[in-house]
Amino acid sequence: MHCSSYKSQIKSLRHQSLLASLDFIGLTLFLIVLNIFLPNILIRYVYAGQPLFEEPKFLTYLPFATVVILLLVFLKTWFGNVTRSLKAQSLESECCGDCGHGMSADDQLSSLKKAIKSAPKKKSTRRSKKTK
Repeated sequence: MHCSSYKSQIKSLRHQSLLASLDFIGLTLFLIVLNIFLPNILIRYVYAGQPLFEEPKFLTYLPFATVVILLLVFLKTWFGNVTRSLKAQSLESECCGDCGHGMSADDQLSSLKKAIKSAPKKKSTRRSKKTK
């Protein structure tokens, strides 16, 4: 494969991770709004003509169900993003292994030190002043 196809795959993986995170944020906001407004709507319109002597079971289980749903979706999103990130890193190392961008930090540091040592030294044009 060419490096451009690797880069497009990496870009696609990162885009999918971003979309999954945005979906999770949207679901979280929706469920929070649902928890805020649904009990009031149900009591006002569904249970309007009935005398309520105790809280309906549905309303007691709603926050728990919301937390369970959010936890499961969070774990799915996190696992998916981690696997996509690892796949993107492996594609980057395959793509950039030839050009040197896939080197570790220690290898890059040692190559920079070698480049600095082999660089020609520039002589200073300033002359030091001699005091009498």
